[in-house]
Amino acid sequence: MSPYLLSPAAQLDLEQIWDCTCRRWDVDQANGYLRELQRAIELVAVNPKIGQSCEEIRHCYRKLAAGSHIPYFRVMPEGVVDVVRVLHQRIDVDRRL
Repeated sequence: MSPYLLSPAAQLDLEQIWDCTCRRWDVDQANGYLRELQRAIELVAVNPKIGQSCEEIRHCYRKLAAGSHIPYFRVMPEGVVDVVRVLHQRIDVDRRL
């Protein structure tokens, strides 16, 4: 697997997603959804070009929808994928990035 980094904000996003999912449904659902998000991030780490460019939001940023959330990332010069945020699809991205 190619290397990737989770920013502190992305780590917090994932924790909050787990908490919200667990409260709304249950632990199994929260764990399963987090695995789905993790698989999407790992897929991006292996092949960053599968993500869609979102230059209109931030220079060099890309995104890939996963469930109801969207990991936003950039590829660093050394090839490492830096996951900046994991935001709900309905969030005002301009205010969060």
